[in-house]
Amino acid sequence: MFEKFSFKKELKKRGGRHDNSAWPEKTRAKVIERIYTKQNKQEIKENPDAKESLEKFKEELDYALLWGILEEVARKSGVDTSVLNKISLDKQVIITPEGSAIGAYHPDMNKISFSSTHLRESSKAALIHTFVHELIHATSYIETEGLKARVGYDQGEGIGAAFNEGVTERLAQQVSMEYAKRSGISKEMAESVTNALRRTYVRWVAFVADIASRIDTYAGVQEGTAWRGMVRGMFEGEFLNNPEFEEFFRNSYGEDFVEAFKKIPTKHVPIEDQIDFDAQFRMRSYYTDEGKEILRKWVEHLGFERM
Repeated sequence: MFEKFSFKKELKKRGGRHDNSAWPEKTRAKVIERIYTKQNKQEIKENPDAKESLEKFKEELDYALLWGILEEVARKSGVDTSVLNKISLDKQVIITPEGSAIGAYHPDMNKISFSSTHLRESSKAALIHTFVHELIHATSYIETEGLKARVGYDQGEGIGAAFNEGVTERLAQQVSMEYAKRSGISKEMAESVTNALRRTYVRWVAFVADIASRIDTYAGVQEGTAWRGMVRGMFEGEFLNNPEFEEFFRNSYGEDFVEAFKKIPTKHVPIEDQIDFDAQFRMRSYYTDEGKEILRKWVEHLGFERM
């Protein structure tokens, strides 16, 4: 179903959402969608405050501005924005019960959900930040096959899932802050992003930032070049979940890195654990022959040349 990852960069124009489902996969997916639709109606009935918060969020969000910013970022990374999967605020944002994820993108239904608790208790900035994160998932390269899905770099397991969340959240923070600047809620949004850095995806965001910075330095290119390549890969559907790529990470950070990285919690990571992780796993110096070869492969794959 999914293409094999290769370090050899292939020029391609692709993106959007692709449903490869056939019966009975389509039937199973429809059953799940009906369950979520029923839950949404029940939450609206039992939690009118959550419904009111969602309606207020939709009214106050300048979706045209937000979408324009996301398109700008995608274009700067070399993405064909005409194929992006745009979510409808009216038809594709739903409420899920208390205890569920505060926000989620459901590729099988192509909908974004907020938990009723998050809607009732969170600030406007926090809701926007959550929505942006999930919207980026929705606009990533998506393939579905019934209840199975690939979203961006993530095929549901392996290091691709962690890498995908790191790229998604880092991009979400950038887009959220830019939206805040243009819509006049910068202070609020800065607090929300800061809180997210403290509690969610903290190690994964730092990891992708570390790799991007090292690649730029090694290649002698403008800061941000490697990061834009990573963003493009998420939108175009580069595949990281295979032995070749995991071996690459082992060579870069050490034999135990892949398993340790997969086990990092998505939130509430104690600062002591972060320090221990950083001390244990350091990308091998690009001053060594082995380190240079690792970074050379990254440069080749991301589609630019060393200066």
